[in-house]
Order: sequence, then structure tokens, then C-alpha cells
Amino acid sequence: CDPKEKAVMVAAVNDYLGRTDLIMLGLGLQGAPMRLLGAATGDGEINAGSSIYDMQKADTVAFMQGYQKRVASALQKLARDGLMAPADFGTFVGVPETITTLFAGKTAQRNVCG
Repeated sequence: CDPKEKAVMVAAVNDYLGRTDLIMLGLGLQGAPMRLLGAATGDGEINAGSSIYDMQKADTVAFMQGYQKRVASALQKLARDGLMAPADFGTFVGVPETITTLFAGKTAQRNVCG
């Protein structure tokens, strides 16, 4: 109910999302040098070696999705109780699509702050 606490929560969620984006970027780049070298030289063995990074990426993403579901569930409960809304994360260009997805259209059903 305290605007200062809400601001801290918004910052924490934004930090989490920023870090997730960096992890995804890193995972995407991880096998790129081997893929490029394999494609340039025609060496199938080098190119095939990059597949280990694809497997690691798939495992990491699957693990991260568990946390993403937990974060989404918590935000949806806060929205239901009238404590947070996607608009709290809005910028001058609107609410980020990631935030809209996390809230999944949940809106306040009550206002626990009175």
C-alpha cells in the first residue's frame, strides 16, 4: 500500500527482467563463433560442436521458465488484490509487452489497501 514499497517492487521486477534479457542474449551468442567458423570453412565437425550450446540453452531456458511462472503468478495475485497493475511499469512509450504478458490480463478484484 506504500508507494515507496511499490516503487521498490517495480524496480526489482524490472531488474529481474533486465537480467533475464541479458542471460538470453548471452545464451544466443554462446555458440555463434563455432557456427560461423563451421559455416565459413565448411567444417561440419566445428559446426556440429555448436550444438552443445543449443542443448545448454534449451535446458537453461526450461529452468528459467519455472521462475518466470512464479513471478507471473505473484504479479497476478498482487493485481487481483489491487496492489499492482501493468500501468505501474509504464513508461513514456507505454507498458512493455513483457509486463502485459506477465499480468495476463488480471485486474483488481478487490483493494486490500482500503
